[in-house]
Amino acid sequence: MKYVVLFEEKAFIRSRLQRLSSLAYIELYEVANYHQMVSFVEEGKVSIDMIMMDINFDDVELVEQFREFREKFSDIPLVVFTSTSSRKAFVMAMKWGAKDFILKSMADANLIARLKRNLDIVEDDIDIDELVVSGNSLSMNVERYLSGEIQKAQKANYAFTMCFNTVFKVVGDKKEPFNISKSMLSKIQYEYWDTDVLMPLGLNYYVSFFPFCDVAGRDVLEQKIQNNFEKLKDKNLEFKDTILVNEFVTFPDDGINKEDMLNRLIEACDKEK
Repeated sequence: MKYVVLFEEKAFIRSRLQRLSSLAYIELYEVANYHQMVSFVEEGKVSIDMIMMDINFDDVELVEQFREFREKFSDIPLVVFTSTSSRKAFVMAMKWGAKDFILKSMADANLIARLKRNLDIVEDDIDIDELVVSGNSLSMNVERYLSGEIQKAQKANYAFTMCFNTVFKVVGDKKEPFNISKSMLSKIQYEYWDTDVLMPLGLNYYVSFFPFCDVAGRDVLEQKIQNNFEKLKDKNLEFKDTILVNEFVTFPDDGINKEDMLNRLIEACDKEK
């Protein structure tokens, strides 16, 4: 049995998660507000395997409360469960060390599979190959990798650039994040250079690392990435009507630690419309 705390204000959504959790043999403890969640965790009556939380990323006070909560309880795995699909919200969740970023609109079967995946209770008869591109962890590996790259760059005194990539599907004058299949991701990665690293983030995003690329080289890098993506669009129908949007942060110009670099990335995503 796995034990999960769900922070969700709306009763009907808590009921949905309670029903789905029972199908997955997960014991779900419901809390309806921030203070209830803090009290439950501090009481320590059960060993918590994961926290699922909804959060309004536009609520400055609540965001600050959750930041403090994560500082105090960073050892408890976190999954963000939200109706907000913005790039800014995703990067904020990544900064908090979230294991996954799940939209409330997700179908029940997919949601059950994601819960089991995050709790390491995936069963053999569940096909999640296309549900969770990133494997067991959404952002934890990215956080660790970013910290490691900063340490290496500091010791060897070189710059590197991190890029947050989003593929959008364009329909008329609107664009929406597009689900990136494993085959699409492999084709994108094939066009990368030997020293560069691509890491998938859930279904809609990926992050790239480019050693020795400083701020002055970002325009050239953007052009190369876009040229390669256009080549893929010409050869593959699955890329039809898609565009690639990139946001860059560079060490040390945009920050000398992980927190500063992710804050700059959040600012960049907040400005992008």
